[in-house]
Amino acid sequence: MEVHRETFRRFAARLGLPAPALYLDDLPAARGPRPRPQFEALVHAVMDGSHRVLLIPGPWVFSSEDHRVRLAYRVLMAAGCRRILILPTPLATAWRLRLNLPDEHTE
Repeated sequence: MEVHRETFRRFAARLGLPAPALYLDDLPAARGPRPRPQFEALVHAVMDGSHRVLLIPGPWVFSSEDHRVRLAYRVLMAAGCRRILILPTPLATAWRLRLNLPDEHTE
């Protein structure tokens, strides 16, 4: 996990952003509705104005199901998130192509 933290910190610094806050929901692979307390905390932080830019390794952090990924994006954008940036990695690029998503989402 420390490698991921450092990767996010370096990417944020390259973009001129402050050190990122991390929100991690450790979810089981089971399908169906699951509690996501860290996602809810992230949405509340966006609504409160604490965050306007979100850095993610890929859309798969929200779900492996396309419709849930799109829903997470809509919820975050409605909450006030201005940009969702995907880390520039081959894995993120593959997911972006699979979901037909651009490199970043803006208002």
